[in-house]
Amino acid sequence: MAVNKVVNGYEFVTYSVNQHFQLFFSEKNHKNYPMHYHNAIEITMPLTKPYGCTGEQGTYLAQDQEILFIGSGILHCVGPLKGQEGGSHYTLLVDTGWLHQFQAFQLILEKTSSIFVVCSHMEHYSSIRQCLFSIYERYDSSDPYKDIQIASEFLKLIPLIAWEIEKAEKDVLSCSALPISTEHNLRQEILFSSHYIQEHCTEDLTLESMSRMLGISKYYYHRKFKEICHLSFHDHLISCRMSTACHELKSRKHSIEEIAHLCGYKSVSSFIQMFKQIFKMTPTQYRKNYQEQE
Repeated sequence: MAVNKVVNGYEFVTYSVNQHFQLFFSEKNHKNYPMHYHNAIEITMPLTKPYGCTGEQGTYLAQDQEILFIGSGILHCVGPLKGQEGGSHYTLLVDTGWLHQFQAFQLILEKTSSIFVVCSHMEHYSSIRQCLFSIYERYDSSDPYKDIQIASEFLKLIPLIAWEIEKAEKDVLSCSALPISTEHNLRQEILFSSHYIQEHCTEDLTLESMSRMLGISKYYYHRKFKEICHLSFHDHLISCRMSTACHELKSRKHSIEEIAHLCGYKSVSSFIQMFKQIFKMTPTQYRKNYQEQE
């Protein structure tokens, strides 16, 4: 089973080479995971006991057979709620990087930047659940086409979840006379910028260029980014570059020097120093350890 690493509240999700999905199954979960975030989309289905999640906007509880959805980049902690017994559940983590090739993904990304529980009474619950079980069944199969089938099932379910989230938000707004605030719009723009950084982290991104993209001052952007994403622009950029580095080190297609430049570092020594600071080992040692585990 892959082991993910959390550094300064950011979880590096370990995907297999050329894959974008990670599936966990827990028979009897008693563990609570502290506040963290990751660029992956997280979807958990508890099978026997409720499963809880706490985010910035409050606490959520998915009953058995319901579906807990956590959008990319959302700060959260998960596990059994206080005083409750943990049960079996599936958790699917999905890399969002490959989805940017689809034109409609940005729209879906904006609609799913939240924590949401898909309940059994909702219109698309059965279809979403069916897609998830199809992914569960294929994940460990020997079918050479399973990666395509899993991706296909995910592409079916994510618009349905986005639809359910949008409908729930419209229902809330219809009960309120208050318009959507400028602060809410800025939050969406900051979250978009965090995904843009993930997609373009190998480029020469700066605080100035990102703040200019949003049309605000770099000081205001820095403050709001840290407030909403719970880490600084620079820490997020480094996290994304290190995630890219891990993927490249596993693929064995490039040398350490080439990977350093691919990850946006002009100096190889700076890249090695930063990698060692985060992972407590050099890129060469990381690659060797991964090869030994294969």
